[in-house]
Amino acid sequence: MADHLSTVIWIGGAIPQQLVPALCQIIREEQVTLDWGTRPFQPQTAADLLAAVPQGETLGLYHEQATWGCFQELEKFLQQHGIAFRRRSEGRYEYEPQLVEYRPGYGLVILETNAGGYPVVQALDLMPVKHLLEAALEAADDQPDSRTLSLLHTALKTLREQMPPELPSLEPFRLVPDDASDTTGKPDVSDQQVGDRRQAPPVAATPLPKWLAKMDWALLRQQKEWLASQTSTHPDQAEGLLSLLDALQDHAIDELGLPEDVVLPKTQPGTN
Repeated sequence: MADHLSTVIWIGGAIPQQLVPALCQIIREEQVTLDWGTRPFQPQTAADLLAAVPQGETLGLYHEQATWGCFQELEKFLQQHGIAFRRRSEGRYEYEPQLVEYRPGYGLVILETNAGGYPVVQALDLMPVKHLLEAALEAADDQPDSRTLSLLHTALKTLREQMPPELPSLEPFRLVPDDASDTTGKPDVSDQQVGDRRQAPPVAATPLPKWLAKMDWALLRQQKEWLASQTSTHPDQAEGLLSLLDALQDHAIDELGLPEDVVLPKTQPGTN
């Protein structure tokens, strides 16, 4: 038996006129309203849609008993045609409150929220950042060098991966001619998976971040070897840091295209 949750979706951006009939039909079938506790919204024409949107705002649609807390057919339609939206669902029983963001080119981002609708991050997911910062502080007390800088940058990268991505703002709802040059209404060609929190990967022409371009990969290699020697005395911290440094190297090779012989330099004789 399906659960039913209070849900609201905001639709924004440019919608081609040719999509209006299909969009109106799906909205009618969803039995949504324009506010809590009002009559179902039954649009038939473009004028009906525009009349429901305050000037310069998005189209907000509400449902107090949405199946599974989502608008399955409406959301599928919007994604197929590259139309941006934001959907917020209440929590109940085993269901956490949820915020779903969709932007063309970024894919679908699904986030748990608190009761106020603000995204939350699990404290357990931030523990690796804590260990990295502790290790960086210890290294700084001993001798502030590029090893400390490497740990700090890795901690920052890990923190960014756990935080919600920065998405473009949801633009006001508007209708445009079918031949308009606006790309918002075009089908999404993003290769991001549903629920993926990552933003679209950088194109080849994107310059490397300054901190990554200056990374001392040979020193990082030595740092990994030192951490490996600490696994017997500090297994949790050492293994966690090793996995993060491995992930940083993989990212540099696979996503940013750095040569493998640069990211994974050979250890020089006499170094540990």
